[in-house]
Amino acid sequence: MDGAWVGATRANSYLSFTVEPGEHHLCTSWQSRRQRLSKLAAFAGFTAEPGKVYYFRERITYSNTGGNTATMNLDLEPVNPDEGQFLVASYKPSTSHLK
Repeated sequence: MDGAWVGATRANSYLSFTVEPGEHHLCTSWQSRRQRLSKLAAFAGFTAEPGKVYYFRERITYSNTGGNTATMNLDLEPVNPDEGQFLVASYKPSTSHLK
């Protein structure tokens, strides 16, 4: 976030962190040994207000462009608080450490 690493997740997990009020920029990228996948990235910006909670979902989507060719996309999008609370209750928190 804002150019600094805050954590990593695996499938069906989440991470949380505290931010100061103001404008912030999130980015996510897929870590993979496969060159094509490691180029996937997504970005989102938001303005944090004191006392508010913000939820974002990282999602991988696939689209078939015809024939045997499929395209993968990585999306990072805000979700409303009701859905965010449901997702957090549905998954385990991620624990990660900077290498």
